Amino acid sequence: MTSKYINPGAEEFLNSLKPGTYPKNKDEDEFLEYLIKDANQYLTNNYKLVYEQYNNKLDPSEDYLKSMPINPKFMVILSIDIIGSTKISKILNLYDNAKLITLFSRAIGAIIHNYNGYVLKYVGDGIISYFPEPDEKGMHDNALYCSYVIKKYIIKYLNPLLIKNKFPELKFRMGINSGEVIKTIVGYNQIKQHYDLIGDTINIASKIQEVSLENSILLGQSTSPLLHDFWKTKLTQVELPEAWKLVKIKEVSDYKIYRLDALF
Repeated sequence: MTSKYINPGAEEFLNSLKPGTYPKNKDEDEFLEYLIKDANQYLTNNYKLVYEQYNNKLDPSEDYLKSMPINPKFMVILSIDIIGSTKISKILNLYDNAKLITLFSRAIGAIIHNYNGYVLKYVGDGIISYFPEPDEKGMHDNALYCSYVIKKYIIKYLNPLLIKNKFPELKFRMGINSGEVIKTIVGYNQIKQHYDLIGDTINIASKIQEVSLENSILLGQSTSPLLHDFWKTKLTQVELPEAWKLVKIKEVSDYKIYRLDALF
């Protein structure tokens, strides 16, 4: 791997990564170009393509959670959603809006998988994912790499394609938080049920995402101490609006939030 994977000067960091933190597709630009070709298919083809590509047989998250012991486990949670999706849905017809949500969820899901994460759930135009392996440093490397590449994909690759095809460009917000979660099963076994994760770690990641700045990646206080030194040099503490009401989290009255400033 070379320094093209992150900002200049990162080669030493990349070479220090442990097994399990390398992306499944080693060439980042080739991987993103593949995703754009896939997105272009959805934008320029008949809506039936959405259904032709349907596959409900594969769910790595269900497999992972099924094998996970029933006790708290430390993980990194990444929450992302589209800003202004209601306004976008009013601009586009039903077919085009569905196409946009489909290609967004496909691409972000693929990136999460590529960086050794799992999609926990799709919530409307949002996605909650988790990174449980290989260890505390490794799972944080995976989550931050993933968030960085998602940002790069949307801004550098996807939005120009959307504009070219007369779709509105996407703006997003991401929140990352670390801590213990526990698995559970939700739903009724005679209709629909699946594994899920429960814990304040997930709730806080979602709240961080909700107040996130436009096209930004925000990290919670519990995440920052566990990062590689390289990532710590890319963090800037941010002042959040009054809407930020999280207090006394883990006995901390002022829960600090940081922005990840990774260039591409």
